[in-house]
Order: sequence, then structure tokens, then C-alpha cells
Amino acid sequence: MIALERIDQRRKARKLKIPQQRPSILDPSLDNEPWLDHCPCSDKVILFLENHPIAVIPGSSLDYFALSMRLNQLRHRWPRQ
Repeated sequence: MIALERIDQRRKARKLKIPQQRPSILDPSLDNEPWLDHCPCSDKVILFLENHPIAVIPGSSLDYFALSMRLNQLRHRWPRQ
């Protein structure tokens, strides 16, 4: 019972700010670049944003390189007019 009260106190003490909209990985104002990592244990590619995994994509090591190049192209292209 005491442990549950402590958990409730910790939850109330922390104030989380939830943004009104989800950020885009193409947004140039992001502090960190989104990046990909290949999971060696299975054929999956993981998309990270600020060291947090945000997507798990099924794909081989060849898909990893192709997705990395495409992500780089999308992030560093000229903005639309």
C-alpha cells in the first residue's frame, strides 16, 4: 500500500509536456538528426529520433543502406517554394 502511494506521489511530482502535434522527421528545426540502425538478430531496421526508437521497419541490410540514403536525401534537400 505504501509503495502505491509513493508511485502516485512521483507521478504527480513529474510534469510532462506533451506537444500539441507530432514532429516530422523532415523538420529542419529538430535538435538531432533522425538515424537508422540495423538489428543484427532479425531482419529489421529501427528508426531513431533523439535516441528513442520511433519505428521498426522490416528489411534486410540492403534495405538499411537504401533507407539511410533516402532519409539523408529527404533531410538535406532544398525546401519547396
